[in-house]
Amino acid sequence: PEFISEAERLAKEVLAKDPNNIEGHILMGSVFFAQNQKDKAFEELNAAIQIDPNRVESYLSMAKFYVATKDVAKAEELFHKAISINSNSSVAHTEFGTFLIQINRGQEGEAELLKAVEVGPTDRQARFVLASYYYVNRQMDKAEEAYKALADLDKSKPEGPVVLADFYSAINRYDDAIKIYQDVLAKSPDFIQGRYRLGEIFLMHGDIQNANAQIG
Repeated sequence: PEFISEAERLAKEVLAKDPNNIEGHILMGSVFFAQNQKDKAFEELNAAIQIDPNRVESYLSMAKFYVATKDVAKAEELFHKAISINSNSSVAHTEFGTFLIQINRGQEGEAELLKAVEVGPTDRQARFVLASYYYVNRQMDKAEEAYKALADLDKSKPEGPVVLADFYSAINRYDDAIKIYQDVLAKSPDFIQGRYRLGEIFLMHGDIQNANAQIG
């Protein structure tokens, strides 16, 4: 409750300074929803849409409101509205795809996730959700390709390739995971999180000596 109260204070502070702040209205709507004041939450989300009827993210927030209130038909209508405003919004396709998967329309959901990475090829979240979908559904070949594409987005940073390494570790391809982490640490020896994860993988692999070396 104290965090909800703090969020309410911040939302009111924002709206006092700028009554037309869209994110302020959306935050206020979230606060009202958390307080079980659904009518007021709807009013705040609707206010955000009225301020800028062409802002995709506001419609997505309203769609999530309807998901939370279990009005599936209205939620789907809002997702379609968001996409009609900007069919090249990767976040809209990702959110709609996730929604469809949650209501057991997996084939349609996958199509939306694929559309998300098509229109937003550099959107990390879109690629992560697609890769996760394939992993959860045990489509490992597709999952591997999706994680490779995700890793390539930030291949110059140590955090980039390790998402693929963690996928390999999760499916017990320890040698592949270890090689990626070793290559990353050869280029970025001070990447502490990488040493932690490599040590953990060695440990899962039963290699106590090399795990201890990474800990050291």
